[in-house]
Amino acid sequence: MSEIINIAVLRRMSVWPLGMGKGVVVVVVTCNDGEYGINCRFDCSRHCLNDEVCNKIDGSCRSCADGYTGIKCNTECDAGKYGKACFENCGACLNSTVCNHITGDCELGCEPGWQNTAQCKTAQLVNSNTKAVSSTTYANYAASRTVDGNTDQNASSCSHTGVRRDITEAWLRIDLGTVYSVKSVKFWYRGDRGSAYYNTLRLLGYSLRMSNDTTVPPPESSCYNDPGNVTLPTIVEEDCERTARYIWIYQSNNPVNHFCPILAICEVQVFGCETGHYGEDCSKKCDHCENNATCGIQNGECDDNGCASPGHQPPLCKECYTGYYGEDCSKKCDHCKNNASCEKQYGECDIIGCAYSGYQPPLCKGCILGMYGLHCEKNCSRYCRFVDCDRKTGTCLDGCKSGYIGSFCNQTCLNGKYGQNCREICGHCYNNSDCYHGNGTCLEGCDPGYWNHECKTPCSDGRYGQNCQYTCSGNCVNGEACDKTNGSCRFCVDGFQGSKCDRDIRQSPTDLTKEMDIDHLKMERMMLENQKTEKDIKRLEAETEVLPPFVNKQTVVNISSTYSDYSVSRAVDGNLDQSVSSCSHTSNFGSIKKAWLRIDLGRVYSVKSVKIWYRDDTCETGKYGKGCSQKCGACLKSTACNHITGDCELGCEPGWQKTDTCRTGSLLFIACLNGTFGLNCQYNCSGNCLDEEPCNSTDGTCTSCSPGWDTVWCNKTCDAAWYGAGCKFQCGHCFGEDNCHHVNGSCLFGCQKGFTGDLCFNPCSAGRYGQNCGYTCSGNCENGEACDKTNGSCRSCTDGFEGIKCDRDIRQSPTDFKKKMDLEDLKIEKLMLENKKTQKEIQRLEAETEVLRVRKNVLLRLQGILSELSKVVVQLLNDKKE
Repeated sequence: MSEIINIAVLRRMSVWPLGMGKGVVVVVVTCNDGEYGINCRFDCSRHCLNDEVCNKIDGSCRSCADGYTGIKCNTECDAGKYGKACFENCGACLNSTVCNHITGDCELGCEPGWQNTAQCKTAQLVNSNTKAVSSTTYANYAASRTVDGNTDQNASSCSHTGVRRDITEAWLRIDLGTVYSVKSVKFWYRGDRGSAYYNTLRLLGYSLRMSNDTTVPPPESSCYNDPGNVTLPTIVEEDCERTARYIWIYQSNNPVNHFCPILAICEVQVFGCETGHYGEDCSKKCDHCENNATCGIQNGECDDNGCASPGHQPPLCKECYTGYYGEDCSKKCDHCKNNASCEKQYGECDIIGCAYSGYQPPLCKGCILGMYGLHCEKNCSRYCRFVDCDRKTGTCLDGCKSGYIGSFCNQTCLNGKYGQNCREICGHCYNNSDCYHGNGTCLEGCDPGYWNHECKTPCSDGRYGQNCQYTCSGNCVNGEACDKTNGSCRFCVDGFQGSKCDRDIRQSPTDLTKEMDIDHLKMERMMLENQKTEKDIKRLEAETEVLPPFVNKQTVVNISSTYSDYSVSRAVDGNLDQSVSSCSHTSNFGSIKKAWLRIDLGRVYSVKSVKIWYRDDTCETGKYGKGCSQKCGACLKSTACNHITGDCELGCEPGWQKTDTCRTGSLLFIACLNGTFGLNCQYNCSGNCLDEEPCNSTDGTCTSCSPGWDTVWCNKTCDAAWYGAGCKFQCGHCFGEDNCHHVNGSCLFGCQKGFTGDLCFNPCSAGRYGQNCGYTCSGNCENGEACDKTNGSCRSCTDGFEGIKCDRDIRQSPTDFKKKMDLEDLKIEKLMLENKKTQKEIQRLEAETEVLRVRKNVLLRLQGILSELSKVVVQLLNDKKE
């Protein structure tokens, strides 16, 4: 079996001929691991995931290590990005420096206001734009002092609520500007000397509350309630996990029994993450909480809200329950072996396998092509057109293969019909016999006048008889062709007569003899054998008697040819014994077209009648040869062979062939050799039967086909989009919708956009898109959504980005605005650089080719000159002879 080898992966290919007609040995050396391209001239990137070896044709990696992107994983993340598929955004690194493209660490530390984790992602949410409002204000101690960045605890740096007897509550409200996932709240209380007694006691029993509007929130919105029994420090920090825009420090108690509740707060800081993130550095994303609710900022749990899908496992809602899979865990595993759970991303049962062999791997969700039933345990009819049937009923979906009809394609064509939907009519099969219902082959040969396997082709001019095996006499008048069924002519040319114009009557009267061809001899024999009574035989003898002594031992007799020692003299020796040993016999070599016996009476007589004794000790039916010891071969329609030669005059049964032994003129019948079938073994098998088994010698069908081949003769590759054994497997998402390889299902030109894997069944993972999933999403889709897996587009962009892929940064000032090229442009530039060497190589080869072309033209001209000189020399020699 031949195999297509992509020249791009060849390091060396050597060819050694084995000799005339014996083929060649081809030794192919492919690229080493870590090399790729034409002549293996390029080194693979060192950044394929898990040190995987790159593709030896184009250098691509299936996935990249953290910090790298591109189809070859040789491009570092863009500035501001890091991690797997460059999907993560850098934190607030000091002086806007770039974080590490692999880990995301800010090597110089964090900007002010951000927690000092390695990645600077936990923000201090209060800044110069933050607004603060208090329930009341005492003198000029405004609430704005609590968000001015000054942590001095002297009264002059602090806010202070009003002091009146009618005040029943005191509060400070911090407006973060938008909703955040708050992690903790820290505030500095007034602590100047001489007032500490009041300051700390005034806080007893306070609460921290959260809201998304400016209405004073109810007690149940509190994330912290001070028990009121312990003296508080002047710097307070409490964990307060809520999702909110407004932070409230609320006091309705009057712990010092003063005029009213009072708050004297100097500075407030709020720590947290953007909504949808959680963890120490806000680097983790909330996933799949019900109604897109945010998760716990510390651990990401969706306890209060539950999971968006029942297939998600709470409280994190990140993993699928056993038996579920998919991006949102909404799909159920089906039919994995031993009820095992499937792989949780794609639902595959690859390692475990399917519960029943008829299920379609790897998902085990439906039946493989050619199977149906509750557990895909039943086989579709092998005669369904595409070996496919309804998964429940088994009825063939796209009709039947040639020669079959019915809902299940289990009925062969009626007599006289064949082909697709039994629409074709059989040809001129011998004696109105049936043709093969699949391809119309006449199994018993053709009626006289027709040939070819369908017996629809008339004999060509000059041929006649069954399968057009006989040649016309050539003596029809005006060169007309003989009748194609029996060889007869309408009229004969001068000198010939008979229905076939095959008797030559041009001899002189003195040499007139009775010349009988083989057909007449057979007719005489049949006449003698078919006499029913002795009276009939005597009547025939009386009609054919020749008066003695016209024929005797001295009569001159000739014969057209002699077989073995059956001499012509036996015909006039006076012995009337009709056994073979007493008779003459003509030869039966294939070159002999006529047989005759000529008697010379010596002079001209008026002949009244002729009496002939023909051999009558013929062999019993099915035997032939000397002593009738040989058995006849497989003659067509079980007819008897020639009792002398063993020749099957109508030809062989389908599946048998006739071979001349060239020893005694007898014929030997043998079964068709492997690779042939049909009448006289005239057709070649397809060569695609399973395990190289020979086809059926009668009709050429195979028991089963090799993978990639279809029809009962295995002479057609799988239909488009199908491959493998029985053409039961559907191709993956091949690039450009080209068909996959009909044998192994591989996509010859890679995958469609959005898919990857050897057979292109796997969708791109989140953050990847394009052909073979070779491109990385921008990471700027709104709410952290994954981009479209085919073209990298986003439904909408995060603030500061635009474009279909959200890959254009519009946050720069006009003076600094630059055109940012996407990954495809960079790749084109790189390919142009890489191809410079190739272009030089092409130019060199073209130059060498031009030199060879010139040399070839010179040689051709020299050859012409030499030819002309040769002619001149020959002419000079001839002139010299004359």
